[in-house]
Amino acid sequence: MYAGNKANGCGNGATGNADAGKSILADFLCLCTDYSAPESTFLATGNIAQVPNASPHSGAGSAWTAIQTACNAVAAESQLTAEGLAAALSAALGLVGGQQVTTQAHTAYVLGKSSGATGCTGSSDANCINYKTQLTGGTHQIPWAIEVEKAIKDLKAAEKIETSIAETAYQLKQLARQERNHYLAALHAPKEQSTAAQTKKSPTPEESKACEKYNGSQKECPQESCTYDEKENKCKPKKGTETAATGTGKGKDGGNTGKPVCSSFQNQTECEGVKGDIPPGKKAVCGWIEGKCQDSSIIITRKVSLIVSAFVALLF
Repeated sequence: MYAGNKANGCGNGATGNADAGKSILADFLCLCTDYSAPESTFLATGNIAQVPNASPHSGAGSAWTAIQTACNAVAAESQLTAEGLAAALSAALGLVGGQQVTTQAHTAYVLGKSSGATGCTGSSDANCINYKTQLTGGTHQIPWAIEVEKAIKDLKAAEKIETSIAETAYQLKQLARQERNHYLAALHAPKEQSTAAQTKKSPTPEESKACEKYNGSQKECPQESCTYDEKENKCKPKKGTETAATGTGKGKDGGNTGKPVCSSFQNQTECEGVKGDIPPGKKAVCGWIEGKCQDSSIIITRKVSLIVSAFVALLF
């Protein structure tokens, strides 16, 4: 409670003392209690227990309870913040010297009011605290005020961390919401067709020339690789879809195989020079068969058909 007697803890009259201001509780007892009898003037009803000058200062506990009850009745409890605590400290320190008497120098350092030149002793007509020793240096060195300033600093740091955590949590929540939206959008998005299927193939110059020679003759315009435009009376290459697997040669089929269209070649030299995947057992992709450029695999098919026919004939 007090390091020594109560009077020293309250500032030792008009002199000042190093024991003053050790705690807020001790200073409240200096302001609100007597050490010779219960205090009856500070409460609307009832008394505050006396706190004797000498140790062990019995009655301090019950006196402090009565003081808290009285204070809580007029001041609503509020959330503790650095700003609020700083305002309370400033208001309390602003009361020091508020009852200054010109002829009494010690009153410039007193919190509360004393009668006459007696100063502060924590008893009747001397219920105050004299901080002369603590404030003589020009800056306040009141122990409990220093601890409150530390608490304000810690609260500011904690509030900053709390704000940072709240901002980070909000950002994470927003990111999670965005990721979920992206996921749902991708999940329900219509499937895109392959680029190869969407890209239209433009006729090559060779394909155009292969069909142009039949302009004016719809009957001779090869249907496998060309189409006849009756309005323009022209034989034009068919348009297909381009795929990743494209063959090599003057003409390609209109499907998705990418194989050369042998029938689009009109002379034996071009026909036998077609490049691409050569069928097993053959020397070329296309062959000049019966005056036409045909797929060399047709020869195999025809030979097989002849062999089968001959074999069947032998059976009967």
